[in-house]
Amino acid sequence: MSRQVGWRFQVALVLAHETGHRIGAIRELRWPDINFEDRTIRWRAEHEKTGYEHITPLTDEALAALEEARRMNRGTGNAPVLPSPQDARRCIGRVSAHIMVEQGADARGAGSEARQRLALTQTQVRQRPYGHAAQGAL
Repeated sequence: MSRQVGWRFQVALVLAHETGHRIGAIRELRWPDINFEDRTIRWRAEHEKTGYEHITPLTDEALAALEEARRMNRGTGNAPVLPSPQDARRCIGRVSAHIMVEQGADARGAGSEARQRLALTQTQVRQRPYGHAAQGAL
């Protein structure tokens, strides 16, 4: 389902599920925030609802999604993990991210009903401290 919408949606969905972070923080990630060796993500304060910078571990699933993003997006330096389709130097915009979620819900099947289930799933993920990655660490 998520691959039908595109690789950006697939990566964003996996990261939201595995880290418990919001799409707003996920869409602002840049390659220097990802540490493949230590298997961590740095979440910058300016993109976090809490306003605090912090680091979370990467699960195998999140790492695989980021490796896919790296294959699809050959940006260098401070390039975004989820670049705008129009300008690879910029992060995917809020409107594009919203449309992506809408398309993802539609691809699941039932239009507004599917969007409600997707929103409920996102809420449940955000209620965990840091998604699956933190559960084993607690």
